[in-house]
Amino acid sequence: MTGSSGANKPEKKLIYAFGEGHKELSDLLGGKGAGLHEMTKLGLPVPPGFTITTEAYKTHNWGGKISDELWSEVKNAVSRLETLTSKSFGGENPLLLSVRSGSKFSMPGMMDTILNLGLNDKTVKFLAQQAKDNRFAYDCYKRFLQKFGEIVLTIPEQTFSKQYDLIEEAVDTNRNILLDFLLKDEKALSRIKNKLYYRSFSDKEPDYQTVRDYLKDYYDPEKHMGYTLRHFLAGYFTEYVLGSSSSTKKGTELQIALFKNHVKQKGKEVPQDVNKQLELSIAAVFSSWDNPRAVEYRRLNNIPHDLGTAVNVQVMVFGNLGEDSATGVAFSRSPVDGKKELYGEYMINAQGEDIVSGTKTPEPVIGMKKTDTKSYNKLVSVIETLEKHYKDMQEVEFTIEKNNLWVLQTRKGKRSTLADLKILTDMVKEKLITEEDAVDKVSFASVTTSSQEALDPSKKYRIVSTGQGACLGIVSGEIVLTPEKAEKYAKQGRKCILVRKTTSTDDLKGIASAVGLLTQTGGATSHAALVARAMNKCCITGCDELYITHDKLTIGDKDYREGDMISLNGYTGDIIEGEVKVVKSGKSKNLEDLIRWSEKLLNKKLETNADTPNEISERLKSGAESIGLCRTEHLFFLNEKLTLTREYLSSKPKNKEETINKIGRVHKEYYKRVFESLQGKSIRTSLLSYPLDNFLPSQSKKHSNTDSALKKYNALLENIYQTQVKALCEAYSESEKKPKIEILIPSLVPKAKRGKLYKDLKTIIPEGQNITLNKEPEKIYFIDDLNSVSYEKLKAAETIVSPPNCSDFVKVILAKYAVKEKRGEA
Repeated sequence: MTGSSGANKPEKKLIYAFGEGHKELSDLLGGKGAGLHEMTKLGLPVPPGFTITTEAYKTHNWGGKISDELWSEVKNAVSRLETLTSKSFGGENPLLLSVRSGSKFSMPGMMDTILNLGLNDKTVKFLAQQAKDNRFAYDCYKRFLQKFGEIVLTIPEQTFSKQYDLIEEAVDTNRNILLDFLLKDEKALSRIKNKLYYRSFSDKEPDYQTVRDYLKDYYDPEKHMGYTLRHFLAGYFTEYVLGSSSSTKKGTELQIALFKNHVKQKGKEVPQDVNKQLELSIAAVFSSWDNPRAVEYRRLNNIPHDLGTAVNVQVMVFGNLGEDSATGVAFSRSPVDGKKELYGEYMINAQGEDIVSGTKTPEPVIGMKKTDTKSYNKLVSVIETLEKHYKDMQEVEFTIEKNNLWVLQTRKGKRSTLADLKILTDMVKEKLITEEDAVDKVSFASVTTSSQEALDPSKKYRIVSTGQGACLGIVSGEIVLTPEKAEKYAKQGRKCILVRKTTSTDDLKGIASAVGLLTQTGGATSHAALVARAMNKCCITGCDELYITHDKLTIGDKDYREGDMISLNGYTGDIIEGEVKVVKSGKSKNLEDLIRWSEKLLNKKLETNADTPNEISERLKSGAESIGLCRTEHLFFLNEKLTLTREYLSSKPKNKEETINKIGRVHKEYYKRVFESLQGKSIRTSLLSYPLDNFLPSQSKKHSNTDSALKKYNALLENIYQTQVKALCEAYSESEKKPKIEILIPSLVPKAKRGKLYKDLKTIIPEGQNITLNKEPEKIYFIDDLNSVSYEKLKAAETIVSPPNCSDFVKVILAKYAVKEKRGEA
């Protein structure tokens, strides 16, 4: 297989072996795939594999079945892996594979993964022989069947604990299988012999065969089981399927048997042919691009729906091989607060899905320093290499197999907005990136939602428990226990906190609807925490004192129900009873640094607006050099002024002069106060820019004959403009300080008529006054709020005017564009 011809013009191959691609090919290889290729090129310990490209998804995946052409290339790629590993796919030295999705943009947990692929009833025995560990082999087989059943066979909630919620029903449905296992289990028979059935025999203690014969006689397949036998089988099921013995070889074997029976009852089957397993799994992972949770995640995060996903097929490495094996997720810096320290979690004797699913609470990764110093030091070295290479905080998935470290993924780590700012500013100080890089990399969310929060110190609060703060913030809301209820509350305008034992990717809409998330299990690297950070939602995980039933929960020593109010402090991990009061501590020093760097890059003039004398004073105290826009509309819309305006529009011609003079006096007094507050600074003020029909009562609008005329530029509006300019000039002449004033003729005036109006208004302005007219409003872009920001208008404008709460955001947009323009990327 030949390499690509270059970063800009890659060959449109269907499959790339790890190392043939690189980080610039995320469009083709997906983010995960591009990372695997780049790490392989860097010489890091990556299990070998290959990527099936997004191009293959778009052109070779029809209706859940991959094409013959693609399948031929997949088989060739698997053959190369067999050669590399000296293992055989489906053979006596079994090669096992993982099949993982990977789109261009990170979508944690939204698409599907299948591990341990290549196991069947024969290869599981070969794996057990190779590993000299029956429990491990059957645990892998159970995991494969479970995921294959859920993803490929679409059997919902295919976890064994949920598969049989009603134990009695499970025993009745699977009695033949349970009894078969029981009759072969001497340890279990010993219990029967010594406890349950001793009285049924003679004084002489029976042997095992006697007990077996007794059970067979007692059990009649044509009838319901007797109560005693059913009770014992229920206990057997509970111990080996739901209890601590479920991790033993016998427990996993029993689970496998029950699973196969369950699948058979659904009219489906897990193929024993490993090639068929792979073919179906690739098609299913491709199809997961369009599953509901992935579609919803893309909608929430503005990810295009036409990108498609790549599929990464990789040689399995095992974190569930015993106490010297583990799986984990680590960040090069804290995604919660941005501190420069190794941050993450790991689980001994586990596979990757165990840690990200959130079903268990892992240990801090720093603990590896004692339990496996060699792997810990290697992990630190790998992560440092990746951060320096990518020049950004990295999130790394890893597996340790028999004290050997393997790296399975690297990507830009999702982090809180405060962490984002600290990480970028720290990296500039460390000279890892430039100021321009920091501006280019910062997220808009970090600029708009980065003010720090704290509990009001004047209030007292009751902390009922503590978990792990996985995403910063302080929120209060009503308890909801289901994502559906969270959506319902949000639609009603009620703030709620979603409380779950753990979360799955199916909870996405609920997380999006809630103001905060609280879970009993899981850690800061679980899917729930990653999704919460991506949405900047306050999140606390791993609260061990949280217990949930179907309609209530207990936190610490107190019971709560849906609708009760609680609060989460993501900074400390505290769960607080009732609603709390939050105080803002203002703009962070890191944001101030970033805005300062943005200002250096600005290639357009950015000004602030203010409509009242008080607002003008506040803006100037905050550092504004001038006022970019002072609107006069409020003088027409305030209650008593609105009456005056309506009087002018509806009165007879002989009364209009008196009314317009009143309007002029109101404006003069207003301008005098404006000029006083300016303290000599310059200002741009706009003439009335609303159509006159906006000032009429709704009834008058509906029936007035002048309705259509008032929507257009006319003599009435021209008269108002002349009155405004005259009032401004009179106020100017009476003011002590003489600011520079620019009067903007609004876009409401047609271009064809602006020239004449300009000349008429200019005659009103006395010579020697520092007052000018501007008849080109299109060159100035006025922003009302964040939602009204148009990138295209920003690029086209010469001057931009925005309220203070938007200015940081606009500065960053303009600075980002300036950086891209400078680098030829705009």
